[in-house]
Amino acid sequence: MRTHSGEKVFSCSGCHKSFSQQSHLNQHSKIHSGIKEFSCDICSKYFTQKGNLNIHMRTHTREKPFSCSICQKSYTRKDNLKGHKEYSCDVCLQCFSRKSHLTVHMRTHSGEKPFSCSVCHKSFSQQDNLNKHSKTHSGIKEFSCDICSKSFTQKGNLKTHVKLHSKQKDF
Repeated sequence: MRTHSGEKVFSCSGCHKSFSQQSHLNQHSKIHSGIKEFSCDICSKYFTQKGNLNIHMRTHTREKPFSCSICQKSYTRKDNLKGHKEYSCDVCLQCFSRKSHLTVHMRTHSGEKPFSCSVCHKSFSQQDNLNKHSKTHSGIKEFSCDICSKSFTQKGNLKTHVKLHSKQKDF
């Protein structure tokens, strides 16, 4: 009856979390004891609860049983799915766990670029992109090629450059 009524009369002395059944309190208490009796057969990691081991096993099996009904993105844990579904785009139905992520995403539909370079006035939809761009004006080239020592302001440009060296070896 306590399960249905929500009454929780069994309280943990370690953290004061309450439970409706003694067995749930007993299981919870293992967290505080440090006893980890459940181990992963693949990587030998130990867990206090069998449920946590089962969730962990999904990292090895890559099983994602919890799917979003709107965008079909899948998760290993139900909690992650719940957080994911909080904010969804009205245009393309993509879902986000944070309102700020949805706000940034909406700029892909609106074309809004609120971050502007003070030097050349080029605009960007994200602050990070403006920060990367601003390095082009500083003259500082912190990314250097290990093969020919050519330097770049952005890591992505260095990666593209290094690929050219590997293509030249193929010929």
